[in-house]
Amino acid sequence: MTSPLVFQMAEGNLQTEFGKFKVTIYNDGQVEATVLQTLELNNTRPVHLRIQSTCITGHYFNSTECSCKEDSDSFQNYISVNGNGLLILLNQEGRANGNVAHISSQKLKEDGATQDEAYLRLGFPKDSRDYSIVTKILANLGVKQCLLHSKNERKLSTLRKSDISFSTFKGK
Repeated sequence: MTSPLVFQMAEGNLQTEFGKFKVTIYNDGQVEATVLQTLELNNTRPVHLRIQSTCITGHYFNSTECSCKEDSDSFQNYISVNGNGLLILLNQEGRANGNVAHISSQKLKEDGATQDEAYLRLGFPKDSRDYSIVTKILANLGVKQCLLHSKNERKLSTLRKSDISFSTFKGK
């Protein structure tokens, strides 16, 4: 399916340790995003939504310095059990500053800097992430209301600018 704002480039099913999901790759002409969703998506009720950026140290190298993998695994397990959910994974490594910034910041963090301070000392913005593709994907999927599994103000702000009704998820 295609909308004027975003294109579905590929899709298929994926068996994971948490169950079987549908995976779709989207592109809006600027960026690519991967969506992992429950096989059944019911748009007549709120859809559980997690927006997550890639994290090489957390997702691939099992870093103990962040909760990225744990958060992703927990959400996948939640929607596998409860249904009606989607995880949107954005290619925004290192708060969209890239792997060089992310790995370069490690030494400064070892010396006591926060992630924000480390990026600023290295000459990078503390956070360059852009969530605009998220609302395009939600519109493409026909999602009108969602329960956002995050309190990140930038994600909330993106949703506020859309026609999608949402609230933050407060349960487990």
